[in-house]
Amino acid sequence: MPVWSDTARFLAGLGLFIYGFRIVTLGLQKAVAGRLREIILLITKNDFLGFLAGIAVTVLLQGSNASNTLLIGFVNAGMIDLARSLSVVLGSAVGTSLTIQLFSLDVSAWADLLLFMGAAAFVLGKGERWRSAGQVVLGLGLVYFGMNTMSLAASPLRSNPFVVHFFLGIGGYPLLGVLGSMVLTGILQNSAATLAMLMSFASQGLLHTDAVIPVVLGAHVGGTLAALFSGLVSPSADARRTALANTAYKVVAVAVVLPVLPRLSAALAALVPSVRWEIADAHLFFSLAMAAVFLPVTGPVGRWLRYFWEGSGHAGLLQFIDPGSLSLPGVALEQARLEILGMGRRIYHRMLVPLLTALRSDERNIREAIGIEEENLDIISSGVVRFLTTLGGKSLTEEQAGQSVRLLYFCNDLERVADRVREIVREFNGGLSCLEEDLWPEVEKLHGLILDNFLLFEKVLETADPALLTELAARHQKVAGLQKDLYGKYVGRDDWCLAVTPPGVFSYLVLVESLINIDGHIAGMAGIWHGGPPGATPAVDRS
Repeated sequence: MPVWSDTARFLAGLGLFIYGFRIVTLGLQKAVAGRLREIILLITKNDFLGFLAGIAVTVLLQGSNASNTLLIGFVNAGMIDLARSLSVVLGSAVGTSLTIQLFSLDVSAWADLLLFMGAAAFVLGKGERWRSAGQVVLGLGLVYFGMNTMSLAASPLRSNPFVVHFFLGIGGYPLLGVLGSMVLTGILQNSAATLAMLMSFASQGLLHTDAVIPVVLGAHVGGTLAALFSGLVSPSADARRTALANTAYKVVAVAVVLPVLPRLSAALAALVPSVRWEIADAHLFFSLAMAAVFLPVTGPVGRWLRYFWEGSGHAGLLQFIDPGSLSLPGVALEQARLEILGMGRRIYHRMLVPLLTALRSDERNIREAIGIEEENLDIISSGVVRFLTTLGGKSLTEEQAGQSVRLLYFCNDLERVADRVREIVREFNGGLSCLEEDLWPEVEKLHGLILDNFLLFEKVLETADPALLTELAARHQKVAGLQKDLYGKYVGRDDWCLAVTPPGVFSYLVLVESLINIDGHIAGMAGIWHGGPPGATPAVDRS
């Protein structure tokens, strides 16, 4: 068979592997979408749980890019410190190694059966769970079928003197093996694909033990290049330090291992019977070794990076969402949720809390700060809406599509709350000095209830606890009852007349109406979260 035909067959096998890998990723994303938030929360606990979370996210989403994308978002937002982020990247390396262990299994004979079972479950299965499981099995079938195709295409290369000498040269010049594997992995942006190719060569006797460790180390380094380039352009100094440390860990491993490479290669050959398994086991060994060495010293390493690489750059207004995560719907939805949660916190701390102070005092700087914050929230809202609209064009499960629509509504309502707060400040630009002192306690009581309800909704968005929704509904009724009491003092009485009301009462009524409207938006968002039709308008005032 001509060389070009073997080459085309090999590339076809590589394409099947990469496509199958992608299908497995999509299937696992859909299968674990509901649990992704729980896994991510581990990152914020402590270094060891962050390490475990890095493993879990990488294994479940089949790639370190997913965990690195999430990680950069957390670091940008200041939710985790530099030391914690370093523990996550160490876990991500172990997660990649576990994935490669799976692909090292010689189950090519079962590839056809996996393809059939996966396709049957995906096409005939009822419910999202069966379809997601079928997608994973189908993807694994393509992965193993692609690896077998690459192995068969590599078989004729055993009689090619140039190819034989090339692979022998990798053993004789280990640095060449490191650099070649690193470049190839950087191009493919998938260390598993690089090592799958090398396993195919190993199964035909082309790759020998003395070349295994160099190519594995090169794949380790190459797997960090995409994250390094994206991290270095991040506005957050800690995000840049994290990306640099991720690559530096692997480079240090190369520098330590190369001088003792012959001894390590001999030990690996003595312990592992197959070169194919040597590749997977060497990758896992170095991942665990780096974790054992660096995990206990993430704190000192983080301080060292800050000392030698100064910079206090911070993220822009959009702290979490990253267009690079759009290919990972579960990750993208979590980023959007965190971004919207951040919007809520900005509204609460920077607009709602200082609102009464802005109205009671003559200090223009407070009112101007509220106006600037509203403009910032408009920018954030526009970014989130664009992000979620783009995500809507991806392959989403029914649950993910519903969550995406709900998040769009939350974003829209939060922007309306911010708009209403700014409108209040504008309407009473000169303050409310005309308001009698005996009216302020009532306003403060209403304002306090709305602050409490807003915080409770943030907890609903953070925890999705149905019990909190019930409590929020009861609190909204309390606010509605208070509205009737406050209005009843002046409106609807037999002696009601605007011309003879005490000074400031009209302004008081307008302010009460505006505050009640804000609470209506809060109750409306809770109504959408409660599971009603995403496009429905809750039965509250949303004007």
